[in-house]
Amino acid sequence: MSMSNQRAQGSVEYLVILAMILIISAVVVSLLSLYPGAGGEMRGNEQASYWSGAQPFGIRDTQQLGTGNITLVLVNHAPRPLTLKTVNLTFGSGIWFANTTRTEFNPGESRTVFIIGGASMPNCSIVSARSFSYSVQIIYDDDPLKDKLQPGSLPLNVACG
Repeated sequence: MSMSNQRAQGSVEYLVILAMILIISAVVVSLLSLYPGAGGEMRGNEQASYWSGAQPFGIRDTQQLGTGNITLVLVNHAPRPLTLKTVNLTFGSGIWFANTTRTEFNPGESRTVFIIGGASMPNCSIVSARSFSYSVQIIYDDDPLKDKLQPGSLPLNVACG
C-alpha cells in the first residue's frame, strides 16, 4: 500500500468521525427542543440564585395569589442596618406594583414584604399559570445616604401559590 493511499484513508476516517459527531449533535439539539420547559427551568434557577444572593437586599422566596397579593421574603446581606423604603415590581411594558412601607432591617435579618395587586396584575388563578416574571427595583436608605437604588440585573420569577 502506498503512502498516498494511507493519507487518503486517514482523511476519509476523519470525515466519517466528523459526520458522526455532527449527526449526534443534531439529534441532541432536536431532542432538547422537544422540551422547551427545560431551558426555562434553568433560567428560573439562575434568577432565583441571583436574587437570593443579591446585594444589599436578597429575595429568598416569592409567592403570588390570584391577582391580589405578592409575598416576598427579603434579607439584608449588608454588614450594617438598612431601611427599606420601596420595592417596585414591573410587569410587561410598564405596569408596576409597589410596597412603600418603610422597614428597618438589621444585618442578616429577613422579613416578609407584601405587595397588594389589583386587576392589572397577571392572574395566578389561571390553571396554566405557574409563575410570572417581574423587573425589580429596591430603594433603601443606608445611613447617611438616602434613596439608594438597587436595580435588578435579572428579572424575578414569582411563583403562583
